[in-house]
Amino acid sequence: MSVKEKPRRKIKKHQKEKIDKKKKIEEELIELKEEVETMVKADGVETIEEIKTAQDSVAKEISKAAVEEISSELEKIYSLYEWVANPENVRWMYWMPSDKEHIDSVSLSLDTGALTLQQVNLMLKHLPVDISFVNEKDEVAYYSDTPERIFPWSAGVIGRKVQNCHPPKSVHIVENILKEFKSGKKDIAEFWIQLGGKFIHIRYFAVRDKQGKYQGTIEVSQDITDIKKLDGEKRLLD
Repeated sequence: MSVKEKPRRKIKKHQKEKIDKKKKIEEELIELKEEVETMVKADGVETIEEIKTAQDSVAKEISKAAVEEISSELEKIYSLYEWVANPENVRWMYWMPSDKEHIDSVSLSLDTGALTLQQVNLMLKHLPVDISFVNEKDEVAYYSDTPERIFPWSAGVIGRKVQNCHPPKSVHIVENILKEFKSGKKDIAEFWIQLGGKFIHIRYFAVRDKQGKYQGTIEVSQDITDIKKLDGEKRLLD
């Protein structure tokens, strides 16, 4: 086998694995949809509206605790039934190369303008700061992966509790910041440290929606060693 043929065979194998995986997911979704439909029909109802009507009638005859438990389980069924019933969700569960290219080109409408997913990703990676986002459940949802990142992370941190992504000696600090952000006592926390001859500025910002509800925290780290040395002024066209 020639040297050139090896990469080609490897690529073909990788593509076949992707196709097989996509096919398996599609088959599992079909089975899941059938199971949900069977579950729904087993109770003598055909639609989600009928499930809700049945729930209301049963609620009058059983205790409040039981109602809450049943409501929780039925809500899961509603969501699952509606999600599985949408064939487009197969595409979102697994993107083939052509799908990924399509998603990258989709325009995202923002409060002030619009950007494609690719533009958002590139913009975040080219900012002169390191950014991490932790959701309202304290789980790491995103970090900007750049070669010059001050505190290197790997993809393995995604979905993990942020408390488990810091040294034990600083976990209590992270906990206090999140606690004060969630309570509304603070919106910003900042620190600065000396690291390897560099002056590092670290800031945390609480993220809230229009109603003021806490949605997560942004961590921004920046090497400001050279910025601290600035003096006088420099005009844009100098």
